Amino acid sequence: MERRVERLTLYAMWRPPTRIDFISIVDPKVWERHRTNWRNVLDLLQESQKLAKEIREMVAAAPRYRNPVTGEVTYTTQTVSPTERKDDEPVKHRDVVERINHS
Repeated sequence: MERRVERLTLYAMWRPPTRIDFISIVDPKVWERHRTNWRNVLDLLQESQKLAKEIREMVAAAPRYRNPVTGEVTYTTQTVSPTERKDDEPVKHRDVVERINHS
């Protein structure tokens, strides 16, 4: 923790900060619109985190296929194995490929 405080102190001494008094410069209506947008972004980030967790759980529960030659793992709900899929066939949005490093 001391090292972190030291690094922040050194960073603060790098050059004087620029202080901007937004409240006195920006029209209050514009500032309120900005604050509303900011709150909406934070709410959307929280919702996105919940959705990402749901997606991770679905992927973890999905059947998977490991290519014995390449070690590539494909998670999919399709009944056709990834090796049988044609190269020009689009990958479905539920396909998630994870490369396994064999080093």
